[in-house]
Amino acid sequence: QAQLGEAYQVVRELGRGGMGVIFLGLALLDPGQSSTWEDKLVTPWIEPGERRPLNIVDIRYTNQDGATGVLGGLMNKPTFVAFFYTRCQNAAKCSMTMSRLAALQRTLRAQGLDSKARVLGITYEPQFDTPDRIHRFGSDRGLVFGPDAQALRTDTDGLKRLVDVIEAPVNYNAGWVNTHGVELSLFDGGGRLVRKYHSIAWENSAVAADLKRVVSGR
Repeated sequence: QAQLGEAYQVVRELGRGGMGVIFLGLALLDPGQSSTWEDKLVTPWIEPGERRPLNIVDIRYTNQDGATGVLGGLMNKPTFVAFFYTRCQNAAKCSMTMSRLAALQRTLRAQGLDSKARVLGITYEPQFDTPDRIHRFGSDRGLVFGPDAQALRTDTDGLKRLVDVIEAPVNYNAGWVNTHGVELSLFDGGGRLVRKYHSIAWENSAVAADLKRVVSGR
């Protein structure tokens, strides 16, 4: 957490469907005020009684190894979801997102939490991203695939529903991504949204702490 009067670095994705600009700078906090990591980069915590089921559990997928299933079969424990696509030319977006997912996986493993949650990367362009492509994209950036860490491609209709329901920050032109933001979403074991992290600058230690809250039933 940054205290008032301290300089801290903010890396932030600006706007859904905007110019895709990354702001990287030093912000100086005003004396007498306070700001935390949560204030800058995450949505408010949704309490268990306020979470709503999402109409995504029947969406079919193919993973990086060619195995198939439905999302509901993967979201029966707390789940982290981030989007990417392999054609992305901005290294500070999809490539960095997958690298951050791999770092999150390492953090969870170090804290003994890796079996408590799943980490999923889902492509925005299933018409192009074959299992081989998403496997290479993830493994090249350090993600260790297994039952609790997977890269997925859905069918086109399923992806549209998933993007709409989650309100993922992406716009398309003729079916291909033309601009997108970056975010990580945390779901509880019932497949209900808990919180979003709106930047590749998410702090994995804080994300792991949020997972502990979910695991404890909060």
